[in-house]
Formats: sequence, structure tokens, C-alpha cells
Amino acid sequence: MNKNVLLQVGKRTRRLELHLSEEETEIIRRKAFEAGLPVAVYLRECGLQKTLYSLPSVGEKEKLMRVRRDLGGMCNNLNQVTKQMHQEGFGRNALEIVELINKIDKIISDGY
Repeated sequence: MNKNVLLQVGKRTRRLELHLSEEETEIIRRKAFEAGLPVAVYLRECGLQKTLYSLPSVGEKEKLMRVRRDLGGMCNNLNQVTKQMHQEGFGRNALEIVELINKIDKIISDGY
């Protein structure tokens, strides 16, 4: 968000209340002082300019765990194929490598 947006909002008529510990209060006051801003301006700018991301939903977590498990298994397979290639030669295992690469590409193209 552009800093000028904060100046163009017009009269501020709404008020928010929050509860802080003494330590949190002192940290916020110190940071505002170090930034050369009043606490209200400091908090307003932090709140309006910073993007926070939500935690993944249960469904998203399950999908991420499944992808992680699949990729972990493919990494193990790739390590085994690499070891075998060093022992037996690189030409004999080319098809397995291509199959693993295709599986990884599919997982990436499916969104993760």
C-alpha cells in the first residue's frame, strides 16, 4: 500500500481497542519511537501495509502432507536409481529417471 493512501482517507471516526501485556506495550512504543512516529500512526501503518497470510485449511494441510510424502518417496527412488546407475552404468536406468522426472513435473503442475 502506498504511504499516500494513509493520508487520503479523510477524517478518522472509528476506534479500535486491543489488550496488550506490559512487555508488548513497551515493544510497540519503542518501535514507534525508533520509527519517529506516534504509536497510533505506527500501528495504523503496520496494520494497513503489512500482508499476513492465513494458516492452511485442514484440506490444504492434507494435500501438502500427501505431496510431501509423494515427493519423499520419489527422492528415495531417485537416490536408489542414482546409486544403481553408478554401479551398473548410466544407460540402463534412463527410463526410470525419465519416469521420476515426469511424476515430479505432474505434482508441480497440479498446483504444489
